Amino acid sequence: MSSKKEVKADEKWLQDRGMENLENELTKVEVPCVLEPLAEPKEEVPRLKTGTILDDILGGGGLESGRLVELYGEYASGKTQIIFTLTVEAADQGMVVFVDVENTFSRRRLLQIAKARGKDPKKISEHILLYKPMNIAQQLAIPYKIPDPLPAPLKLIVVDSLLALFRAAPSLQGREHLTLRQQWIRNHMTDWKTLAQKHSCIVVYSNQVYDRPVASPFLPAWCNQESVGGHTVAHIGDFRIFLRKSSGNVRIARLVDNSEIPLAERAFQINEKGIDDLSPDQQELAKKKLERWEEEQSAGMMVKTRGKKRELSKEEIVALEAEAVKEGEAKEVIQQDAIEEEDSEGPENE
Repeated sequence: MSSKKEVKADEKWLQDRGMENLENELTKVEVPCVLEPLAEPKEEVPRLKTGTILDDILGGGGLESGRLVELYGEYASGKTQIIFTLTVEAADQGMVVFVDVENTFSRRRLLQIAKARGKDPKKISEHILLYKPMNIAQQLAIPYKIPDPLPAPLKLIVVDSLLALFRAAPSLQGREHLTLRQQWIRNHMTDWKTLAQKHSCIVVYSNQVYDRPVASPFLPAWCNQESVGGHTVAHIGDFRIFLRKSSGNVRIARLVDNSEIPLAERAFQINEKGIDDLSPDQQELAKKKLERWEEEQSAGMMVKTRGKKRELSKEEIVALEAEAVKEGEAKEVIQQDAIEEEDSEGPENE
């Protein structure tokens, strides 16, 4: 990823040469090229882990350095809790830069997670640099304000959330300002990408969502909700994870986009550890719900329920059949009574 200085140098290079002699000039440019072996690395690459089943979709066992991760979903879907958990785990290994855009940073919650996970609270506190930007200019300046060197290796950069200030700025609202806004967002994300590669750290940012205007009630939530920022945000991240609510403190994370590991879903719960695996009872309940759903999909009978069609389970089919039999028997009794009454009234009318 090119830095801003390199981009400006490229623009000046193109302006100086123009389009007429561009082909000849390009043949003079030296481009580095190496033969990259495809063998597995001998040393294991260090990863940032949550210690939960969520690590399966966070890099296939944990996040590698240099990655950008987008967490998006509606309010209370678990974005900040995942960020707090990653912050505690990263601060135990090195420095964390926490950009608190929406005033979600909670020292009490971080200390609770640290104690529950067996970490040293004092060490965690000393390894977090907190930035609280009040406007877009301050947020854009943060990548250039991070001290270098730091007391310890930089392990994680957190932005919670990425586009809240951009969406709230009156000067950037409306389609007439869309191009300028997207350019600023693109440059900002490029700065974070450059820092991730420079310090071999991970950048995790939360994002808000909007409902698609053409959303269908028959499609899953991840099809009907999109993260704000459009393709500018979607293309630059390495992992895009959609979060949604379930029952109680259970949340579901779906890996929506990644070029290395297969797309998948994982359920987790929110507790004193930040995020955690489901308890045995919760796993059993999730298993029953899945079995129930599979039965409904294979039952083969369709009914209308609140304007929506769904398939009935075997138990519901048996109950409906029994009810139909009872209704049929009742109709036969009524018809027989009517016939008998008609026969009894016949001679009198004659």
